[in-house]
Amino acid sequence: MDESLILNHQNIRGLPSKINEFTSMLTLEHINPQVICFSGHHMTKSNLDLLNISNYNLSTGFCCQTYKKGVCIYVRKDICYRSLDLTRYCEEKNHEVCAIQIRSMTNPQIIICMYRSRSGNFYQFLKLLDIMLMSLYQPKTVFSICGDINIEYLSDSSKK
Repeated sequence: MDESLILNHQNIRGLPSKINEFTSMLTLEHINPQVICFSGHHMTKSNLDLLNISNYNLSTGFCCQTYKKGVCIYVRKDICYRSLDLTRYCEEKNHEVCAIQIRSMTNPQIIICMYRSRSGNFYQFLKLLDIMLMSLYQPKTVFSICGDINIEYLSDSSKK
């Protein structure tokens, strides 16, 4: 990809009820990101597969079986990418994650969207994140990580 990547992340907290508002905002603000990441989509796999965003493909996603959260990534139709299978690193509440790799003539670029619940195990999150990043690492790979990991940066905490 020759141009700078424009990535939009939204902690949507229920994608079906907010998709029209979100796409209207993109249009009104003249934002045309190559990649859109959502955390907290609150959908089942079958419902997520049916949700269309004009000019974008659903590239990958993680849907919770028990809790209503989940993450997903949409990619603009003119962008070449491949989905990465990270299901072995997913645990509901602790580390919900999905990723794509943008095809590029120069450096590979991996985009990761993740979610960690406030009630999730923080140390299990760090462990899974570390193992996942180690497995994805290649020299010259550029990583873009977005999501909602529920760490309070304004309070005194060893987690930040």
